[in-house]
Amino acid sequence: MKNLIITIGILLSTLSNSVYAQTLIGKSFNKKFADSLLIVKINEKRVSLGFTPFYKSNNVSNYISKRNCTIMASGGPAHPEYKWETDPELKKKMVLISKEYAKVNKNTNHISPTTQEPYGVRFMEVAAYGEGDITTYESLINRVINGWYNSLGHRALLLREDYSLDFNEVSFLGVSIQVIGDRFFATANIISF
Repeated sequence: MKNLIITIGILLSTLSNSVYAQTLIGKSFNKKFADSLLIVKINEKRVSLGFTPFYKSNNVSNYISKRNCTIMASGGPAHPEYKWETDPELKKKMVLISKEYAKVNKNTNHISPTTQEPYGVRFMEVAAYGEGDITTYESLINRVINGWYNSLGHRALLLREDYSLDFNEVSFLGVSIQVIGDRFFATANIISF
């Protein structure tokens, strides 16, 4: 039932986003729309292949994807380290994500009852950057998605069967896109516990 509701949500989002996707990016970049469109496109492909769509997590987008995209856009590595266990600020954010995950999946077995921290995290990230050909939101998203799907490693991470299904759970997806001039940067983070 949960998967059916998510699938229906994706289809409704697709209808409402299809017209706006043709909008020119111009001087004011609508990051929220671009991020939402990227999640919709990733999940559309997953559903078309018979896989469970990822759950859109604003916490993963805000606390992980945005951080990593900003680091990459400022000249840092495409996949910055995320050692949440040793960073008190990142640990707080991972605990929030873990609690959201428990609520969505109705399962708290991954959370330590004494520390409220997750026992472990399955964390995957894909990143992309490039320049040019970003006149509309659709051209930007297609450029990012095609880059990922044309890379065997990135494609495998985004389009593999969700191993959380072993526990009847759905993995979380967070994304972030930044446009600076004619350059773009994008990250997608997949998390389960």
